[in-house]
Amino acid sequence: MEDSPPSERAAPPLASLLVVNNHGIASLLAHTRHLAKLTQQMVSILPERFRHTCRVANVTDTTLVLEADSPAWASTLRYHCPTIVEQLQRCGYPNLELRETKILIAQPPPPPEPPPRRATISSESLEFLRQTARDCSDPDLRAAWERFIRNREREGER
Repeated sequence: MEDSPPSERAAPPLASLLVVNNHGIASLLAHTRHLAKLTQQMVSILPERFRHTCRVANVTDTTLVLEADSPAWASTLRYHCPTIVEQLQRCGYPNLELRETKILIAQPPPPPEPPPRRATISSESLEFLRQTARDCSDPDLRAAWERFIRNREREGER
């Protein structure tokens, strides 16, 4: 039996990609859940003001990587690192053999794009275009110029 081209094969269901047998995605999903759980544990240890400003970005056998929303939060978080590690080890993560804690500054989201600028035409330019339309011998072109001028004048009233 001949294999069909990739474009004709049915895509596997999403659920089959997330099962435990699929080691790549399953391990990524498990690691993500582990980081979310660590983040919840960490913010429960810290003062309330940290709830939405920092998170666990990664954890390995020896390194805890935290992320803060700004340099100011990173500095304050750095001060709390010993407490965080100690409490995480006490609260269900005794196997963490952390030797290093890194703190990253989160990249701010890009600013929203400004709305597209609409070109404007000065009143002097509109007057020049009116004169051009009056002097135009082609009736279709003259009508097009006049429509253009009317539309620009309406836009100027807004």
